[in-house]
Amino acid sequence: MGPVREGHLMTKAPAHAPSSGRVERSERFPRWPAWLPLALILALAAGLRFYRLGAENLWIDEVFSVRQAAPALEGVAGYWDLDRQTTSRPLSLVLLHYVLALGNSEFLMRLPYAIMSILDVGALFLLSRELAGRRVALRASLFLAVLPLHVWYGQEVRWYAQWALLTTVSFLALVRLWKTGRKRWWVAHDVTLLLALYTYVVSLHLLIAQVFTAWLLPDRGARASFRRKVVVMTVLAAILALPVFIVALGLRAAGMDEMVGTPRTTTLVVLPYLFFTYVAGYTIGPTLAELHNLPSPVTLLTGFPEIVLYYVVFMPIAALGLWSFRRRPECGAVLGPWVMGLPLLVFASALIGGQTFNVRYTFAAVPGFALLLSLGVESLGRWRRAGTAAALALFALSLVNLHTNDAYNKEDIRGALRHVRASPFGDEPVAVVGQGLAAAVYYGEGLDLEVLIGCGGGERVGEKIQAPVVHLNDLQSEPVFWLMVSRDWKDRADRCADRLAATHQVGERSSFTGVDLLLIQRR
Repeated sequence: MGPVREGHLMTKAPAHAPSSGRVERSERFPRWPAWLPLALILALAAGLRFYRLGAENLWIDEVFSVRQAAPALEGVAGYWDLDRQTTSRPLSLVLLHYVLALGNSEFLMRLPYAIMSILDVGALFLLSRELAGRRVALRASLFLAVLPLHVWYGQEVRWYAQWALLTTVSFLALVRLWKTGRKRWWVAHDVTLLLALYTYVVSLHLLIAQVFTAWLLPDRGARASFRRKVVVMTVLAAILALPVFIVALGLRAAGMDEMVGTPRTTTLVVLPYLFFTYVAGYTIGPTLAELHNLPSPVTLLTGFPEIVLYYVVFMPIAALGLWSFRRRPECGAVLGPWVMGLPLLVFASALIGGQTFNVRYTFAAVPGFALLLSLGVESLGRWRRAGTAAALALFALSLVNLHTNDAYNKEDIRGALRHVRASPFGDEPVAVVGQGLAAAVYYGEGLDLEVLIGCGGGERVGEKIQAPVVHLNDLQSEPVFWLMVSRDWKDRADRCADRLAATHQVGERSSFTGVDLLLIQRR
């Protein structure tokens, strides 16, 4: 072996290095392919999203999506007509329309959104690697793969998974554009941004967030030019999306705002609870039904101590993630407007516009939140593994609860109506109370379904749902009928039962997840 140069000295390398008696790590363990960890994470994400994908029936919002996308494509396009239209998210309807052409099983209808949710995990890995390196990227994608809220919306016939994927890809394109300045990343950024706007009008807030990101990204020599171009291209995307904005304003003026939701007051209390929902989803702590009763913060903390556990573990991790922005300014430039700016803009819009604030309106920030948690764990130093294990354990706790505790499942309208059909009284009318009406109409083909009114309590009969209306006074003359109660936030069914008590009695009571089914018979 020839001489080896070390500084200014010429030394001869020994023919055999002395043995220390220790076996090198590379000899003890095989060297895994670089792609294998990400492949395993994507496989985990796929398993969680495909597991029981079609087991539950569609819930009311999914039914609305299917009803809007089912007509011929001309009819879907007609939803842009303010005289006929009910939505400002045409891209999601067009996608679902073509899926429905292949079939209408729950699994098939949810499949595209599960796939987009999986792709979002991969897109976050690419973005995180650009910003913080491979180790942080793998942990961020692992967190997103098992994040309960991300799994939840990866199993819904709604546009949220599609919106989150487009948002993540648009930030990836923006960061690549900042680093390289190549035209292909301009095109990728503007196309994904435009697609996000046509997927969900709330992406208007995304435009604002990305302009702030462009302003905050560290100087790479052509900062002023980069910032100007981002502003110009963002304005261009907004101009091209004007039809969506016009339709959204028209809907609001007509009292058909898509962000109304179940009416409830928007207060600052929703912001700390938003953090809990990001880390725990809807599948631990209070159920959706319990949340609709607007419990006080004290009631939440005393009745559901697991909320405190999630805060104790994740708040320090998130705080460390924010603290890491000092050393990683490019991460702060991206995650600040994305993870904090987007939810705050949505909250401010709801507060100023008198709309109902829902966690799902901020869902596009969830991938960025997973990266924030990964940065926080990275800051733990030699405690990284413990931090990762603690986070994964709590994510797993919520996911296990999702599949073992029926209280967190979607309302089993399909099962209740199947029971009616199998009953000797299957031909009797079914009076529906509560917001489960849309799903009841969807699954109740061939049954005598009626919307029950006359019980009091702020009744609202949705114009989107085609179903006969029956007054309680008319039912009092019926010898036998079914009363199906689901999502009855105002307890109207109890008032109906009180008024019927003098003439009728409950002959049979059956309970399904989120549904009470009563056979009412004359005394």
